[in-house]
Amino acid sequence: MRRYESAPPMGGGRINEIFLVGRPEWEKGIPPEVKKALDTRSQERTGCLFDYVEKYFDGDPTNPKRKFLRDLREKIASELGFIKPDDQKRLKVFPVVGTELDRRGADFFFSIHIPGAEKAARIVGDVTNAPEHEKLKRGEGLMEKVTIYGDIADAEIEGEEEYQKTLQKYAREFAEMAREKSAQSASQRTEASTEKAA
Repeated sequence: MRRYESAPPMGGGRINEIFLVGRPEWEKGIPPEVKKALDTRSQERTGCLFDYVEKYFDGDPTNPKRKFLRDLREKIASELGFIKPDDQKRLKVFPVVGTELDRRGADFFFSIHIPGAEKAARIVGDVTNAPEHEKLKRGEGLMEKVTIYGDIADAEIEGEEEYQKTLQKYAREFAEMAREKSAQSASQRTEASTEKAA
C-alpha cells in the first residue's frame, strides 16, 4: 500500500477509510440523542443505527462525494441491471466512518431495493489494511459484509484497467449478497403466507 506510507498512522485502517469512503454528515435537525447514539459508544441496536443514518443523512446517497463509492455504486448498478434513471433510486450508499457502526465493523453500507423484494437489503462494506484473519475476528458478529482490502489502492496505482477489474470483483460480491438477501426475504414472505392460509 505505497500510496499511504508517507501519511501519519491513524489507527487500524483509518487512512484508507477516510480517503476511500469519507465521514458522514448529518441534517441540522438531527435529534441530539440520535447524534449521540451514532457518535459515541452506545447500547442502541445495530438495526436502529442503520435506520438513523438513512433518516438523518445529509447528502445524496445516490451520488456519493467520494470517487471510490461513486465508482463502486456504478459497478453494482450495472451488475444488478439498474440502467434506467428510476433504477438509480433503488441503490443508495451511506458512509459511516467514525460512527458507532464503524466501531462495530462497518465503514459504509448500501441500501439496495431489488424489484419484487418487500424491502431494501442493507449490505455492509468494510475497508481495512488488517490481514484477513484479524479482520474476521474484529468484525465477527456484526453481520454479513463485504471486506475491501488494500488491493483496491494497489490496483489504482497499477492503472485504470486494474482498478476497474478490482472494483468489478467487489461489485459482484455486493450484488450477489443483495440478491441472496432479497431471495431470503421473498422466501420468508411465502412461508408466512402459507402458514396463514393453512
